[in-house]
Amino acid sequence: MQLEEAEGNRLRMTELARRVVISKSGLTRLVDRMVEAGLVTRCPDDADRRGRWVEMTPAGFERLRDAAPRHLRGVRQYFTSELDEPSAGVLAHVLGRIAAKAAAELAARESRRGR
Repeated sequence: MQLEEAEGNRLRMTELARRVVISKSGLTRLVDRMVEAGLVTRCPDDADRRGRWVEMTPAGFERLRDAAPRHLRGVRQYFTSELDEPSAGVLAHVLGRIAAKAAAELAARESRRGR
């Protein structure tokens, strides 16, 4: 979904890792599997030879489109149907704090590694 929502349907590996709150090595393994499945491609970054873009393929768009209704049905059935408005507000606040903490810890870890 992050690639589908990104400008040009592509992101640099570092930006994609930040958005999905996953380590660079974890993202590399995930993208390797997605490339193998034909869902994304890796492209060189002409502006920065060290960087790589991850870009969705037509098969990736199709897989996302096919999975979306089932995914959303499951989210509604098992998750959002259990939330009233006050609970949803509390949950959004808490998840926002968790996401911010995870992103900060990931950035600190990468900084310690000299990246």
